[in-house]
Amino acid sequence: MANQKSDKPLITWQKIGGGTHRFRRGDKVVVVPNLGTFQATEDEISLTFRDIIVPYHPIPKPEETPLEVKVSKYSVARRGATSWYDVEDANGKVQNEKELTQEDAEALAKQLNE
Repeated sequence: MANQKSDKPLITWQKIGGGTHRFRRGDKVVVVPNLGTFQATEDEISLTFRDIIVPYHPIPKPEETPLEVKVSKYSVARRGATSWYDVEDANGKVQNEKELTQEDAEALAKQLNE
């Protein structure tokens, strides 16, 4: 198997707690003794071991971009040729479980649009 270069930077980690820890790096098995330091990418250290293997220096977290909130408009639509109505979102998905009268459907649509 060919060695693959990772785009992620190497981080210095320290093993705390008792015993040793072993992890695979390519074809090799790396053994880390108690309080030993080593370098690995963030992907090489499983999240389950992050309580006993901690970064030697704090890892900078990427900035989170705020999520865009899309406002959905709800409308009243007649159910076929009957006298029953449905409340639909902008994609046409029906929001009510059972058929409604026109007054009830308009009240539900108004409540959902608020």
